[in-house]
Amino acid sequence: MLPFSPEQPRPFWSVIVPFYERRQYLQQCLDSILDQDPGPAEMEICVADDGSQDDLRDFVEGLGRGRVQYTRNAVNLGERANTNLAISRSRGRWIHILHDDDWVLPGFYATLRRGVEKCAGVRSAWPFACMRTGTNERTRGVAAAVPDSAGSWTGTSSSDSLGHAH
Repeated sequence: MLPFSPEQPRPFWSVIVPFYERRQYLQQCLDSILDQDPGPAEMEICVADDGSQDDLRDFVEGLGRGRVQYTRNAVNLGERANTNLAISRSRGRWIHILHDDDWVLPGFYATLRRGVEKCAGVRSAWPFACMRTGTNERTRGVAAAVPDSAGSWTGTSSSDSLGHAH
């Protein structure tokens, strides 16, 4: 990450959406973030395009409600390098990587933030809000560990989709 001056305010979250060519999922992904966006002082939202054949800035900005930053690599770097480059540009104290074909459920960021803030000294957390089902269908039941409303990690199962589609 780039160094920050103490005077420069930093949002709590940087949500990074690595992206390459798959327009069909991006709206649901961004809507799931934007529907619970606490505003620019608390959340930075970045779509990191890994050199899609067409410049998709207008497409992404059209979905982004004026809140989504779009960066595009001149060449395809590959998923890891693209994600790492986006992380290096981010400003948030906490980084959430949400792939373009995933989405988060309502209340995800508020719940995860409560859990993180309750655990002094925590440096990283791995939420399991975006799970793959056995058949990669959107509505199959899945089991996952998720933060509950009190910020504790618990097991849960759901017949609702947790947000992955291929």
